[in-house]
Amino acid sequence: MGKEAGNGIRKEVVRRFQDPKIDDVGLIITDALVAGIIAPGIEIFLTVGSGSPLPHWVYPSSGLITSVLVRGATLAACFVAGAFAAEVTKLDIYENLDPPAKCAQLTFCCTHVN
Repeated sequence: MGKEAGNGIRKEVVRRFQDPKIDDVGLIITDALVAGIIAPGIEIFLTVGSGSPLPHWVYPSSGLITSVLVRGATLAACFVAGAFAAEVTKLDIYENLDPPAKCAQLTFCCTHVN
C-alpha cells in the first residue's frame, strides 16, 4: 500500500468530481428535486400538521417556504456530490445487474410479470 496507493485513490476521487460521467441527466435532476424540495416539504407538512415542534433548520423570521428551499438546496448539493463520488450517474453500473436488482436500483417499486 503506502503513499503511492493513497495518492492514486486521491487522484481517482478528485477525477470523479472534476470530470463526472453523466449518462442520465434526469437522475441528477430527480435527485435534486426529491432531496431539495419534496423531502423537506413533506417534513414541514407533517410537522406542522401534527402540531410537533418545528425542526431546528426552520427560521420563523424567513418563513417556511424559504427555510424549505434553503434546507433543500443543502440536501440536494449533498445528494449530487454523493452521486458523483459513488459514480452512480454512469450507465455501465446498472448494465451488469440482474433484472430484479436493476429494478430495485432504478425504481422505488416494481412488478415482475413472468
